[in-house]
Amino acid sequence: MRPGPRNLVALAGGAVGVLALLDAGPWRPGWLLFKQNRLVEGDALPAFGADPGAAGLLLALWLAVALVALLPWRGRAWLLAALASTALVVALASVGGAARELMDGAPPSARVSLLGGVWLTLLACYVALFGAVDDAPRRAATRLLLPVPGLLGAVWLVAGGALGELGLARELAGQGGDFRAELARHLALAGTSLLMACLIGVPAAIAAARRPGVARFVLPSAGFVQTLPSLALFGLLVAPLAQLGQRLTVAGAARLALLGLLPLLLLLALRRWPRAATAPAWGWLRGLLLLVPVAPGALLAVIAAVVVNGLLAALLGGGAVPRWPAGDAPLATLGMRGIGSAPALIALTLYALLPIVRNTYTGLTGVPRAATEAGLGMGMSPRQLLLRVQLPLALPLVVDGVRAAAVLTVGTTTVAYLIGAGGLGVFIQRGIDQVVPDLVLLGAVPIILLALLADLLLRGLGRALTPHGVREPAPREPGSVGA
Repeated sequence: MRPGPRNLVALAGGAVGVLALLDAGPWRPGWLLFKQNRLVEGDALPAFGADPGAAGLLLALWLAVALVALLPWRGRAWLLAALASTALVVALASVGGAARELMDGAPPSARVSLLGGVWLTLLACYVALFGAVDDAPRRAATRLLLPVPGLLGAVWLVAGGALGELGLARELAGQGGDFRAELARHLALAGTSLLMACLIGVPAAIAAARRPGVARFVLPSAGFVQTLPSLALFGLLVAPLAQLGQRLTVAGAARLALLGLLPLLLLLALRRWPRAATAPAWGWLRGLLLLVPVAPGALLAVIAAVVVNGLLAALLGGGAVPRWPAGDAPLATLGMRGIGSAPALIALTLYALLPIVRNTYTGLTGVPRAATEAGLGMGMSPRQLLLRVQLPLALPLVVDGVRAAAVLTVGTTTVAYLIGAGGLGVFIQRGIDQVVPDLVLLGAVPIILLALLADLLLRGLGRALTPHGVREPAPREPGSVGA
């Protein structure tokens, strides 16, 4: 995008960065909080009190960001990104150095916590970098390179132990393997739910786009789930899954799944019979044959999700590899319980359906009529038309729906610990129960980072998978040919 007279996004980032450093009158966001132990209130230090030199440098950087954002310079994006990246590295280095000085000679129970000024500074860095990316040309490689230096500097400081004296780092060290295990469970729950939502939502949206009658059922159903509170949905699933896990055996579930395939096989056989489609009761019979396998199919999907979640969690280091039980064992031995991953996976999958279904349906119905008619004119079958014309053109919206579902799922998985499914929400609850803000942040900060990472990766994937013919062209510079 060609730079305009002002970059209001970067200007807002610079303003937030200046406010983070101020400490006057009623506005006292603070910078660091030093406590002799977890329980006492502690002493708050402003930015200029913790590290005057670094605070002065940060103030100069944020004023420079605001100035650059106001001036219509052509290469403004790179300068904004450099200033914001430098501010990020300086802020983290300052926090780490001030924490080391405060902890020098302090008892092992002492803690140094981050206050609002640090979080506002991190927010300012994010906003300023976003403004820089917005000012950059449309070329994907150039835009993605802008935040890289700042991120590499932040990773280098964290990996090098520069922030090791912060209370957040000490809480992480104190949790030991629990953090790695809960992070693995969180990733496994979110990843499995997103996979199941894609496997269910995309075919459902394709069917809805082809048949208006299906759309009248699929779209409202996907939207209805979003109106249910997550805790209420968890509670509704506990009792039925507990009964199912105790009364149904593994072999019984396998037989039920096989019986559910019989109506589908019968439907395929009838479709090969020419007279079947002309029978008066064909519509009712087809609907019945499609309705009967729903319950066995749902059961099979839940079992598959539980197994995949267990394998993925074990692969990521969240537990042992689950073993397949004997045929006469109840489904509870496979993980189908009222408390655990099963209700969490069902709820998270249902919540992730709406953005996937809605975007896929919108993308398919928004395919230009000329493209569809061109495919039909070339003699394409409905399947070829879907795979070669409609889905490639709808792919940007499909990936955008998956991206929204991924961010939603990563956040919603936080409450899965309430029904024994684990996840990073465990540390948030521990911190609340023990009145330890650093422990709350130990669960909250990784969730935010995971959501941002999922958004960034899927946004880049959507850009890469978008056909070149339907990408938004970069605007021409004034004076260029054809401008």
